[in-house]
Amino acid sequence: MSQTRDELSHVYDGSATSEQKRAAKIAAIERLRMRYREMRDSRWRGYQGYDVWFNSPINNAKLAATSVYGDQVATFLRLFDLCSGDYPRFYALVRRIGALDKSDRAEALKAADSCD
Repeated sequence: MSQTRDELSHVYDGSATSEQKRAAKIAAIERLRMRYREMRDSRWRGYQGYDVWFNSPINNAKLAATSVYGDQVATFLRLFDLCSGDYPRFYALVRRIGALDKSDRAEALKAADSCD
């Protein structure tokens, strides 16, 4: 996804016409779909769990939501490690952080140094 995000940033920041930018966006999304299919068919050995997402229309909002999720994966893996892989403790920590206001939540995710 980050490759597609970088491609689209380049497209949007460029001096092309609106029509050229639309065409470049469509091409970037098609490359994303192609990379997905290649990964699905090789590394994932045909696992089709994301086919519906990739086969439906892809727009900026859909890409942004996925990007936000992807940007936080490492953070949640760190929290899981802080909880020593204990799912109930991890879920309790995530619930506590999730109950905070958005700005406090972002800070708490960054600052967490224990599972308690």
